[in-house]
Amino acid sequence: MVLEICRFLNKYITKHGRTSPFKWVSLRPEFEKIINHNFVSDKAMKNKYDGLRK
Repeated sequence: MVLEICRFLNKYITKHGRTSPFKWVSLRPEFEKIINHNFVSDKAMKNKYDGLRK
């Protein structure tokens, strides 16, 4: 899942640019389809990303 979230967000950054903030509400459903895992909320996906950054 770690590699998939990195690939997914890298594609988003490539498409929208580095200055565009992540829109977690729209990203979550797309990412859930890729990994076949449901996050409880948008904040859960953001927390996963923040944990990876640390």
